[in-house]
Amino acid sequence: MQTILIVDDISSNIDLLREILSSSYRLKMAKNGSSALKIISADEKPDLVLLDVMMPEMDGYEVCQRIKDDPVTKDIPVIFVSALSTAEEQIKGFESGAEDYIPKPVDANNLLAKIHNALENKKKKAADKETLNYAQTTAMTALTTMSEMGAVSTFFKELPSVTNFEGLVKKLLTFIKAFNLTAVLRLDVNIQDPIYGSTNGNVLPIEKTLLSKLRTQGAVYNFKAGTVFNYKYISVLIVDMPIGDDELYGRLKDHLATAVDGSTPAIENLIAATMKDNVAAEDKGTVDRYHQIVPTIKRVLDIIENQQVRYQAENKRIMNTLVESVENSFLHLGLEESQEEFLIDLVTNTNNQIEELFESNKELEERIGLMRAFLAM
Repeated sequence: MQTILIVDDISSNIDLLREILSSSYRLKMAKNGSSALKIISADEKPDLVLLDVMMPEMDGYEVCQRIKDDPVTKDIPVIFVSALSTAEEQIKGFESGAEDYIPKPVDANNLLAKIHNALENKKKKAADKETLNYAQTTAMTALTTMSEMGAVSTFFKELPSVTNFEGLVKKLLTFIKAFNLTAVLRLDVNIQDPIYGSTNGNVLPIEKTLLSKLRTQGAVYNFKAGTVFNYKYISVLIVDMPIGDDELYGRLKDHLATAVDGSTPAIENLIAATMKDNVAAEDKGTVDRYHQIVPTIKRVLDIIENQQVRYQAENKRIMNTLVESVENSFLHLGLEESQEEFLIDLVTNTNNQIEELFESNKELEERIGLMRAFLAM
């Protein structure tokens, strides 16, 4: 039976976790960080640690950091159990090395599922360690045998061979590994669930959460050694960017931007191909009905465009006539010069507003053009 260490300074919290877990795991308890580190350093180490954040003397982040800094204990999964679940708090948890973050109040099913996943990831990580070491060695060799620009060139030469989204994610991760960087990637094309990938092989739940929450933080978002790059379809979390070396950081940033943003056309081609395949797989009757309504839609677009042209021409004619009539009426109204200028300005401003309204109609014209292009596909 696997052992879980529960660390919390509040007895009722420990009792709740014990009630949920006691039938499936052997449990150890600690009420502060010092006691927890003593238990972890003993010969019989726990398989996983459930760690509270807010504790006296030593908080959960420091406890987790010490666990991960020790080569003997660094592979023990740590899951934070805390009422603090903001993006900032989760960033702190990620930086200290935690595998996941469970909010309070604790949901039993969610807790059991996350513990199971963390323990399974630990097994997989151990099994893949030899392969991972080989991959890191290969990445270092690649970096020493080709220039940085050569890596970019190779990436774009091989990009046309990609036939699906998963292949594109693998291609990007291979490119990033060539620079000896550790990364997690999210591809979101809005026609299927997001696709995740990692240079380490495993994507932790907390990494998925960070990529989602930091998606709106701008094109580049830095926190300590971590940097998130957000592009049209892709978010990339680099966990070991050389932020202390401005020159190297600038080069790597440019290379990543070139490769990832340059993947946009390939992604859009894959989206188009996927949508085409989906349409081809639909019922033939549905496709036939689509083709039947295309001429009707085109006729409606013609009517709208013709009306737009007629309305614009008629409005211009009316305004020109109005300006001419006002100017001619000055001979008979006996207005002072300042009054005449006021009327002319009033008419001119009205005319300018109408012209601005015409300009705003260009958006409608552009949409009509897009609709026509779609119908012509």
